[in-house]
Amino acid sequence: MSERKKSGINLTSPITWVIGVVAIILIFVVISKIIKLLWWIVGAAMPILLILTFIIDRSVIVNYINRIRKLFKTNRNIGIVVSILSVLGFPFVVLFLFLQALSIRNAKKQETQAFKSSAAPKGEYIEFEELDSQKLDLNNPPKEKKYSSDEEPPTKLW
Repeated sequence: MSERKKSGINLTSPITWVIGVVAIILIFVVISKIIKLLWWIVGAAMPILLILTFIIDRSVIVNYINRIRKLFKTNRNIGIVVSILSVLGFPFVVLFLFLQALSIRNAKKQETQAFKSSAAPKGEYIEFEELDSQKLDLNNPPKEKKYSSDEEPPTKLW
């Protein structure tokens, strides 16, 4: 016979069930309050974010509208659903577009900085090393080297 090890918590008691239900309700209430607070903050900042997005990179807004328009042409039902969700979640859509415009702007800055630092100054040549090149015969590939018993062939990585 096996003996069950009893824990200090009685799970069959109605009090533990009530505490569990109350805890779950409290968690949902706190989560809903946090979501309402985020909705209010993003909703209050939405006009400013929309204007800043338009100033930073207006193509982000135009591309978003074009994507929804393309959805209407390819699949009208999905286009309607996306449009309704975009209207209902407009503050978060604007926040997403703002973050997308910022990331595109930062990527363009990084690209121009990398290009400026890697390019040689005007009138100067970039140093390079000349390699000996051999003509590659694709019709007759090189034969595999036969290894003796004391040599180990190189291991393949794939």
